[in-house]
Amino acid sequence: MALKRHRAEAPSPQQEFQKVAEVQAAEIQSLKDEKANLESNFNTLKSEHERVVHENKILKRAVTIQQERQNHASTEIDAARRFKVDAEDRIKKLEQVILSLRYHLQTQQSMPTYDFMGFPPCPPDVY
Repeated sequence: MALKRHRAEAPSPQQEFQKVAEVQAAEIQSLKDEKANLESNFNTLKSEHERVVHENKILKRAVTIQQERQNHASTEIDAARRFKVDAEDRIKKLEQVILSLRYHLQTQQSMPTYDFMGFPPCPPDVY
């Protein structure tokens, strides 16, 4: 038996290039998949962002309308309060006028009546 050493065959440059090409092809495919995944996430986030921006506009508009209504209600309440104060003042004045008129009426009813010349009535003649 002859002792021959078996040499491990060194890979040829063509085989090395093929292995490198396979690794790079796998990496390229992985990057393409990652890119597609990122684009999908981007589109999802973009549509979500547009929806949130639209909702934000609606909410801002609703807040503006609510503030306008609140300001209008506040204005009406202030006007009603002023009207109430004015009405109370008028009521007090009218009550004073009524009291004054009652007083004058009572004084006129208790006074003796006079004739057209300003003389008190004469007692009736008794014969």
